[in-house]
This record gives sequence, C-alpha cells and structure tokens, in this order.
Amino acid sequence: YALDAVAFYGYYRKYRKSLALVIASLLMVLAQSAYLFNFSSLWGIIWWGWHGAKMMFYLGVMITVSVGFLLALNTIERSRHVLVRANRRLHRTQRRIRNVNQELRIRNRMAREAMTSPDLNNALDVVSNAVNQLLGIPCGELVLSIPADEVDEFERRMPHMRSHWPIRAKALNATCFGHTCQLVRESGGSYYECSSGTVDQSDADANPLDPRFGFLPRCTSRHETETAGRLGYAASQLVLSGPAKFWPGGFQPGRVHTFFCDSLLELRSITDQIRRGSLIAEYLGATLRLAGTESRFGIPVSAPAGLAGLCSLLADLPASQKIGLEFRADGSQIGIERWSQSGRQFLKLAREIGSRIGRPIACLGLGGNWYSEDWLFALKGAIAQWSGRAADEMFGVLDVLVDSGEAFSQPARCVITRVLEVRKEFVQEVVVDASIRELPRAAHFPHRVVWRSSNDLTWRSIRPGRATILGRLHLEADILARRVEIPDDLRAGDLLAFRDVTD
Repeated sequence: YALDAVAFYGYYRKYRKSLALVIASLLMVLAQSAYLFNFSSLWGIIWWGWHGAKMMFYLGVMITVSVGFLLALNTIERSRHVLVRANRRLHRTQRRIRNVNQELRIRNRMAREAMTSPDLNNALDVVSNAVNQLLGIPCGELVLSIPADEVDEFERRMPHMRSHWPIRAKALNATCFGHTCQLVRESGGSYYECSSGTVDQSDADANPLDPRFGFLPRCTSRHETETAGRLGYAASQLVLSGPAKFWPGGFQPGRVHTFFCDSLLELRSITDQIRRGSLIAEYLGATLRLAGTESRFGIPVSAPAGLAGLCSLLADLPASQKIGLEFRADGSQIGIERWSQSGRQFLKLAREIGSRIGRPIACLGLGGNWYSEDWLFALKGAIAQWSGRAADEMFGVLDVLVDSGEAFSQPARCVITRVLEVRKEFVQEVVVDASIRELPRAAHFPHRVVWRSSNDLTWRSIRPGRATILGRLHLEADILARRVEIPDDLRAGDLLAFRDVTD
C-alpha cells in the first residue's frame, strides 16, 4: 500500500491529477491500517468495522475499475465498427472517383482528338477506341447523325466505312434511334429516320412482349425455345442457359440475346460458331459453378484448371464480342442470406475474371429460382443490395439479367386431384390420384390445399392438423402433404387442389 501510495503521489507531482492524490491518500490510510493490525485486538468491534469498511472500499474500487474497463472496451469496439464502415464508404467513393476520372480522361482525349481529326475515318477510329476503353463494346454501337442534304454522299462512302466500322445512321433532327425509327433506304449501310417519335400507350399495355417491359425469356431446352417462338418472342430476345440448350433436329436460332455456356466444351463450340458467323449473340459467356453452392450447373471455377480454361477461352473471343457471366443458386432453398453470400462471391470472381482477360464483363446474370413468397423480399433486399454493390465495383456492366424463377408462374398453377380413399380408423390419411410426379417439391414446399365436395361447387381451405395426404405411386416418398386436417364431410370422389405448384 505504501509503495503504491508513493507511486501515485509521484504521478500527481508530475501530471497534477487530483484523482491520483486522492488515491495516494486512501492508500496511505490502508497502509496505516495494515501496519496497526498487529497491535490491535482481533475481536474488537471497532477494528472489524474499520476492516470491513476497508474491504468494501477495496472491492468497490475493483468493481469500478472492471466496469470502466468493460465500458471502455465496448466504446472501442463501437468506434472500430464505425471506422470500418467509414473506410468502406471511403473506399467505394474513391473507386467511383477513380472510375469517373478515368472516364473523363477518355472522353476528353476522344473529344480533343476527334475535333482535331482531318477526316471522318480518323474521327471514327478515335471514337471507337474510346468506346471500347469505356464499355468494352464494339464500335457497331456507333450511330451517326447525318444531315438530309448529305445522305447521298454518305451512302457512297458507306461500303468503305462499313468494312472498318459497322456503323449506323439516323436523321439529324431525329430524337431517337430505336423501335420507332423507320428504314428510309439501304445501300451497303442503312439510313434511318424517326417517325413521329410518339408511342401509342394502349399498344404497349396490350402487348406484354413489348421490349420496354424488360422481360426476356430464359430458355434451357428445345421445348422452351420453341414455346417462346410460338408466344411471339424473337430469337434475338432469347437468353439461353443450362446444359441442354440444343437438341438434334431442334430449333437452332441464328441470333440470340445472351448465351451462357454450361461447360468449357460448349464454350469452345459456340466460339467457333461465333467466328463462322452462324450464331450471333449480344452477350456470350458462361455459367459459373461457385464453391459451396451445391449447384450442378456451370463450369466449376473453384478448381484452378477450370478458372484458367475459362479465362483462356474468354480472352480468345473476338474483340467485338461482349462477355457475360452468370451464377445459379436456389435462393428459396438455401435462404436469402446464403444466396447473398454466393452473390458476393460471384461478384468477386467476375472482377477477377475481367482482370485476367483484360476486358470488362458487360452482362451479369443472377439465378435464384425464387418462390413467389420470397421474390419481393429478395428483390427489395438481397438483389437490390447486390445491384448497388455491382454498380460500385464493376466498371462497364451494361445489363443485369435477374432470373425471377417461379415467382410469376407459381401463383397461377395448381394440381387438381380426386380423393380415392379417406382413412380414419387408426391413422388419418387421404389417398388421391396425384403423385410427386405432378408435385416434385412437395417434400420441400408446403402447398396450400383446398377441397371441393362432389355435391358443392365451393372451394374451401384445409387447415393444419394431424393427417397425411398420400399419392398414388407405390413409393415410400410419394407423400404430398403432412400435418393437415381431414374435413369431417370429405368423401371419396371429392376434389383436392394443391396451389402454388412449382416445376
């Protein structure tokens, strides 16, 4: 006690902290008490009272110091989290500033060189190079505004120019170049001008296939591709994915919107078709099989050989070909949190692939296979957060393809089945003439069930209970629903309907 008191007094003399002087004084009192202990009566009430007060003071000091230490640690931890978030925001802001500065440098160089260029050919070279640096897209996206009195001269030069740049043109006073532009004449290249520039909203509302809605059909087999064609979709709107896109003798589109290859062998084959001109795809790339996603789709890039082979093939694609990547993870099965982790892993891998091949990734695909109940939560939460992260970290992304899974079709599908037998003697079971062939995810997804009596046309809900609905197949796994209640007046011949049916 005496030595500690001297130390605290020295601290007081040096830094003039009043608290140190108070502690030094208390320690001297405790030192005196300890010294006089040998000369006092052990059973004296006064002594034991003073000794108890001393111990309480000692314990109070220790508790105060411990609580203060814990509070200080908590404050330090909160400050650390605040600093981490601030550093992350600063890092994103710095990356945005760096991208903006790079874009401004390219734009300024393009404007300076294009304005000082002596002829149109050099100007087109400058502009196409700048566009490639900015977005990684071919100069075929260039649209020239041509005055009406220069159309004939432009058309005479068009064959030579198109041999270097696949350019297009529109009238100088046109307001757009899109679905409302009309072809005026064609000679080597095409000359367009816009019509009225207005769109009949009633036509757009009546046509769900209108491109402005942003819906593209994702096709994974010949049957789906042909069905999309019968529904009115053009081949240039198709997004082809999965391991069985083309079957022998089936529909072979010559131009598609996006082609995601499922293997390195398929990517080599499609690259050859791209080079020969037998297939044109706005985006060509691959589906990535991420580590830990338990997916059977895509190229296993978790293996170094798979990632190296993919980068090698993508790097060999023509410079005018835009590249896309996608990943698939069953969001409604693994949960939104694990899907978000897979999305962050995919984004990191896409950046690495783009860095390896030296070209930007222009299209990103998100596969989720969402159920209708999960879709809005994912769209407003995990998908929105992922999109913001992609906008911050990926430079040159033009399109993001979000697979809604069965979110739109699931509420519109049901399986209607007939009751074959109602068992209530020892166990509560209902046997129907449907099976897990019609309800393949019955074990994972609890379908809502309604029933209708043969004497009544009203559909009524079946509430939770202790009964089981069995399918018609001679299989142990053919159980369509568990823990449901059997209505008292349910009879053989009545109808059951399983709602929200999935593929």
